[in-house]
Amino acid sequence: MARRGLLAAATGLLLFPHYFVQAAPPLALAAAFGVEKLGRRAPAALAALVLVPALAHAGLYFGSGRERVAKDLLYPSPLLEAEWLGAKLKAESPPGEPIWVFGSEPQLYVYADRRAATRHDFVYPLTMFPKNPEPLEAELAALRAARPSRVVYVNQPISTLIGSPLGLAFRDAVRAWLEADYRLTGYVPVPREPAGPALVPASRPDWSSGDRLYVFERRRP
Repeated sequence: MARRGLLAAATGLLLFPHYFVQAAPPLALAAAFGVEKLGRRAPAALAALVLVPALAHAGLYFGSGRERVAKDLLYPSPLLEAEWLGAKLKAESPPGEPIWVFGSEPQLYVYADRRAATRHDFVYPLTMFPKNPEPLEAELAALRAARPSRVVYVNQPISTLIGSPLGLAFRDAVRAWLEADYRLTGYVPVPREPAGPALVPASRPDWSSGDRLYVFERRRP
């Protein structure tokens, strides 16, 4: 089980620290069996297993705030920015209307307390290796029918993972749809260092920037 968890974490060679969480349960079980075999030495071994990792990373876990830990462990993932933006969308978007996220940040739906405009809560199946154009055309049709009140376009390569010509075509179609039916209200930058998230006003997106969450608002008829 531990080996399978580690292999799953290594899939694609995108070795983010949180991917290894899936290997923690079987490894913890194996450690428990080992401690039991130690007999009378088990309490000391257990204390070492608990305390040594905590002491080795004491500065990170006990001396740093959550913002610092989030950036050190998971940058460029927009953890802090998504939390802030989700709360903003919850306060400012119509409660009964869906939103949509171009990217792989489904936590935005949770923080915003809004349903997704389509059945896809992240875009990897549409941007990586779709087999044919049909699911992409279906997604665009669903978006036009749902008319989400807000769209968050995550302009981070790691969040969209465009890996094929069809994925690239879908990205371009999404941009054209936004250009026609939505207006850009601004973007939330995702800096390397912790900073208070804020919406920077903008009227046109700069697609060459790789660390921004663009926020679009539907144009009213």
